[in-house]
Amino acid sequence: MTSNRTYRLLTSASILLLCFAFGCGPQPEKVAEEEKPQPILGQKTQKIGEWDANAGRQLREEGGDKVNMINHLRQGTGYAIHESARLIVKRHVDLFWGFEGRYPKSHQEFMDKVIIANKVQLPMPMTSCEYQYDVQNHELKVVEKEK
Repeated sequence: MTSNRTYRLLTSASILLLCFAFGCGPQPEKVAEEEKPQPILGQKTQKIGEWDANAGRQLREEGGDKVNMINHLRQGTGYAIHESARLIVKRHVDLFWGFEGRYPKSHQEFMDKVIIANKVQLPMPMTSCEYQYDVQNHELKVVEKEK
């Protein structure tokens, strides 16, 4: 009788072990990678438009009124992303100046000889913003997207 009880106990334990290891319930359907919304953090871009001061585009002002904790954290994240992109571009433009003895003369030269040639990858800007390069002042601007 004890061997029969031991056999049932071992069988039950084995079934439980298999359930924990492989799962008992129906498996959720796998979602294709393209269908999942992609987070902005961690993504990179080389998309940089040309700054036109006469276009009336509004520069992204970091900081300002921090109404609540969520806005405060969002603005801090946006500031960190945008500032790191500005510093990356500044470093590469300064290196261009060091090698060439001048700054890029056009947006196309900036894109070809600074961004693409050096394989510069900038952090993806916040969803309401985009990057633009100011050829005259040799700096990256973060502007609000056109609505």
